[in-house]
Amino acid sequence: DGIIQQIRRAQTALSAAVGDKDAILSLLDTKWKAVADALPEDTAIVEYFYFNSARRSRAQGRECYGSVVIQHGQSPRIGFTVESKNLEDWLWSFQMRIRKGSGEEVLDRCKRLYDYIWKECEQQFVPGIKRVIISPGALTGHISFASILRPSGRFLGEKYELRYMLS
Repeated sequence: DGIIQQIRRAQTALSAAVGDKDAILSLLDTKWKAVADALPEDTAIVEYFYFNSARRSRAQGRECYGSVVIQHGQSPRIGFTVESKNLEDWLWSFQMRIRKGSGEEVLDRCKRLYDYIWKECEQQFVPGIKRVIISPGALTGHISFASILRPSGRFLGEKYELRYMLS
């Protein structure tokens, strides 16, 4: 017997012991509307996540990163999506520039980080957002969002009160 078959048997036995797993999972499922209704009007949540894209999308089943923006009185909005390989390569390059680059190169990368992972999220914000709760996922947990440089020349941490939470 292979380990995979043993795991599958154990999962089946666990599911049978638990009973109606969908009913249990639905109790644990936080509904986006409840979260949005509980947010102050000046607050947005940006949650980053890792996923396998739908086969009929242009990424055709590839691994991707994305984000969703949740705000008071609004339906969730997609902030951005990018193939994971592209984001991983770009962040590796970003980290190398921070370690070995000149001050100008580091600032340039901080500006480009805005375009790469933040701009599309910020475009989803309703007017008046002052506080942003960031829920990083996977590789995005290694990013200092406060150091993202906006086109205005101000860092993200200067424009918004940033808070972090686990997904």
